[in-house]
Amino acid sequence: MDKCLNCNSNKRPFTDVEEDDGIHLNDSTPSAMDQQEFDFSHIGNVITAARVSPTNRIDLFSQLENAIQQGDIDLAIKLIKQTRSFLERANDQGETPLLMAAKLNQNRLISAILKKYPEFAKQVDKQGNNLLHLLANVSENKARTTIDHVFILLDDQMKKQLILGRNQLGQTPEYVARYHRNMEYIDFFNLQINFSDNR
Repeated sequence: MDKCLNCNSNKRPFTDVEEDDGIHLNDSTPSAMDQQEFDFSHIGNVITAARVSPTNRIDLFSQLENAIQQGDIDLAIKLIKQTRSFLERANDQGETPLLMAAKLNQNRLISAILKKYPEFAKQVDKQGNNLLHLLANVSENKARTTIDHVFILLDDQMKKQLILGRNQLGQTPEYVARYHRNMEYIDFFNLQINFSDNR
């Protein structure tokens, strides 16, 4: 179990980049001056039209995925409001919008989804990672506030199901947190388990 399913890391040290890394620039590379002369005025209209055009659901889901990856939460929420089916679709890694948001620790988007559809907290990616597996992977305990908000929105049974959930390698969110040395998450998960066991 030396491999993390969330980040595919196996904790090997980084290696130095070779001097000849295979990237070669030639004279056809545009200079900064060439880039300044390009007229960008029409791009705003194209982007605006693409954001609101309901013509192709696949394109809209791609826009949603891009909005989440780029941190454009307002656009992501706007696209999600267009149809519930977006929340059940997954990208090539099996990540739904909720799981993509968890992977990137987007608290506001996660809360917006779970307030309306708490049952989507059960979603898992192709590797069996649930919402907490992905949040447990966020470095330096930066997802603690997000985890707190998730636990406010979910009932005790769902919280326990997520905490005890195992991915395809048999790892719980607590294991993922321990693997990435996110000790605050471990303490919080254990506290939640003990609290629900005593109810």
